Amino acid sequence: MLKLPKTMMAVGMAFVMFVTTGCGGSGASSSAATSGGAPESTPESAPAEAQDTAQNATGGDAIEVEIWEYFPDNEHEYFTNMMEAWGEKNGYKFNIVQYPYADLNKQYTLGLASGELPDIAMINNCDNESFVDMGLLQDITAQIEEAGLKDKFYESSMNTTTIDGKIYGLPYNSNDLALFYDIDQFEAAGIDAENLKTWDDLEEAAGKLTSGNTYGFSMSLIGTDEATFQFFPFLYSSGADMYSMGSDEAIEAMQFLKDLYDDGFMSSEVINQGQMDINEQFVQGNVAMMVNGPWEIPIIKEEAPDKNWSVMPIPIKEQQASALGGEGFSIVSGADVDKIWPVMAYMFEKETLADWCYAMGKIPSRSDAVDCYPGWSEDPLMQVFFGQFEYAATLGPDAKWPEISKHIYSACQAAMTGQKSVEDACKEAQTKIDELVASK
Repeated sequence: MLKLPKTMMAVGMAFVMFVTTGCGGSGASSSAATSGGAPESTPESAPAEAQDTAQNATGGDAIEVEIWEYFPDNEHEYFTNMMEAWGEKNGYKFNIVQYPYADLNKQYTLGLASGELPDIAMINNCDNESFVDMGLLQDITAQIEEAGLKDKFYESSMNTTTIDGKIYGLPYNSNDLALFYDIDQFEAAGIDAENLKTWDDLEEAAGKLTSGNTYGFSMSLIGTDEATFQFFPFLYSSGADMYSMGSDEAIEAMQFLKDLYDDGFMSSEVINQGQMDINEQFVQGNVAMMVNGPWEIPIIKEEAPDKNWSVMPIPIKEQQASALGGEGFSIVSGADVDKIWPVMAYMFEKETLADWCYAMGKIPSRSDAVDCYPGWSEDPLMQVFFGQFEYAATLGPDAKWPEISKHIYSACQAAMTGQKSVEDACKEAQTKIDELVASK
């Protein structure tokens, strides 16, 4: 674990009150951080070039590296296994700490204040610019260019880690959102999935599917960035965007969700449920439709192998829309880049990234890794998510993103619970976002 200089600690203390959670994907839901132990099975070791780089860096004694992440349990296990298997062969020892999704960004800011941070940090794409401003992330442009990696990644993904021409990390996956639905429940309610095109269609279907303890529709409207991420498809489909929360279009989008909530087509618990929680309800048959991402696919297949389900684009108001999410990894300021870079080089090898993302139902940000598995291009479920990339709105990038997102998800919470009217909640968010933009 790093010990930071006092100047950096002061920066962290200044920002600690403003940082929120991440924006794409879904992470650990446990209440405390955990360090990983490897499961019994192990993935393949690193390609030869990554092993050579590692051996040059170790000099004999095992190098200890701490990594903080917010993976769900299945990916935490896979990642720990993957890294420990490579580390045993290449002179590295890992302490991989899993934080709950909602807590990790706070831990980074607390770490800046206390001086205790990991060597490698998992960062949501939308948070990169704010963390660069805080001084958390190290410029690794030279290492990436020397390794010839820059052009191996999708440009849109690499742009999320590139700030003012400098590269501060590598994106490991990209994802977006679609509508999952229970085929058996659709058939029982006499609903043809092909006819779900508009918000009106979605509302009608949600009403028909709601019965007893089963809710027709669900999405995460929790008080974190997960709600902002999930609200984006509706916000952008209305014709609004994150800088126009007070517009008639944004108010209409919020009112649509409020009506679903008030009519009981969504559980009142969605304001407390993250994306993993929503998926669990879908797996159990308590929810007939949900907005979620491709990372849930392997979980559903494992936990409910007999479930009859599929995915479709999210129904629209004015235009097709989704939300672009994803995460990456960065070397923390103060870490020894020469010793840590071989770890990053292994993590982002084409084969490593392909195996990892394919196992977890994610889409690698490295373009040549996609070619490793024909399943990505042949799987009809994944094709829906690939198709949504064209319409997916990017969260940020903006140095004020954590605060902007907080005002958006706070508006969602205030509107759903009735603390404020939909119009007041949206217009209050607009006022605060305008103030943030003016302060830059």
